[in-house]
Amino acid sequence: MAFLDDLKKNAKTLADQATEKGKDLVDKGKDTLEISKLNAQIGDETKKITEFKVALGEIVWNKFAAGELTNEDAKAICDKIVECNEVIKGIEAQIEAIKNKVAE
Repeated sequence: MAFLDDLKKNAKTLADQATEKGKDLVDKGKDTLEISKLNAQIGDETKKITEFKVALGEIVWNKFAAGELTNEDAKAICDKIVECNEVIKGIEAQIEAIKNKVAE
């Protein structure tokens, strides 16, 4: 009978350990879910910040375009945007030339 008693005891110990591991996994799953929710909230706030920066950028750009911008740092950035727009126009012209060449 000692063998059966030991077997029952070991089976109960294993069952208890499995139950504990299961609880740990559930807790870790809940933690992971909570972290994911928090990361989503961070993402939402980051998106809002980006939208605010875009809105601020539009205000600065409009002032620059109207010749009313006085901040030299912001003006330098706007000048870079103008340069980029010129590069884009050049690239678009190259694309158009290639399209016209293919069409001939």
